[in-house]
Amino acid sequence: MSCIETDAPHQFNNAVMAYINLFTVRKRDYTQRVLERENFYFPIFEKYLTQYNLPTDLKYLAVVESSLIPTAKSPVGATGLWQFMGPTAGDLHLKRDEWIDERMAPEKATEAACKHLKYLYGIFHDWELVLAAYNWGAGSVQRVMRRSGKKTFWDLYPYMP
Repeated sequence: MSCIETDAPHQFNNAVMAYINLFTVRKRDYTQRVLERENFYFPIFEKYLTQYNLPTDLKYLAVVESSLIPTAKSPVGATGLWQFMGPTAGDLHLKRDEWIDERMAPEKATEAACKHLKYLYGIFHDWELVLAAYNWGAGSVQRVMRRSGKKTFWDLYPYMP
């Protein structure tokens, strides 16, 4: 793993290895289907990530969030490639009404995701914590940091869902 070049720091440990095995061995067919969509979506993601001066590796976040399905909906209501909840979408000026939901618009949602990721980086200054906050909420991560006294993602990992 140490030879893999990434824009953001990465760590190799048992938790990471478990996910590598999950997506390369146990769910290999799923991973193949998801990555068949990358040729359409990754150029869009890379354009906006570059425009916002963010690590291009963040394009894989949408793989995890939505399997690169722009109409994906989670059981709790997160929607689109980047899985925005309604309030976050509103904060990012994505239009939602009975006719349109811009969370499902690849370009608009990607630009909103970049703005949100940049905002989170301004809070945490650490990409692993940014990803945790993207998924779980900045306030939740900050609460765990205060309660545990821990400052890094891997130190906080046992305290997070």
